[in-house]
Amino acid sequence: PVEIVNLHQDFEVSNGPFTVDVTIEGKLLTLENLSASKIICVLDVGEIQEEGDYELNLKVNAPNGAKVLRTSADNISVKVVKRKVQKHKPNEEGEEEN
Repeated sequence: PVEIVNLHQDFEVSNGPFTVDVTIEGKLLTLENLSASKIICVLDVGEIQEEGDYELNLKVNAPNGAKVLRTSADNISVKVVKRKVQKHKPNEEGEEEN
């Protein structure tokens, strides 16, 4: 899976989750002990300040001893929207309900 980082608290990504295929190379022992969870795929959305469609560069990090040869996508299209705020209604005693 692709991890989305630095997303402003007022926003959410409305499409996704995203996955990519990653081809790596390395010594046999390194590859035999490698699991998909050790390959980190990241989209940094920290620069986004407003709603819209964005094409972002995918960053892929492999553990020591492994080298990323290619990915099924270099960029990923994301749709950023304002996060919906849940409003709480007061109950009969005037207290807010969740």
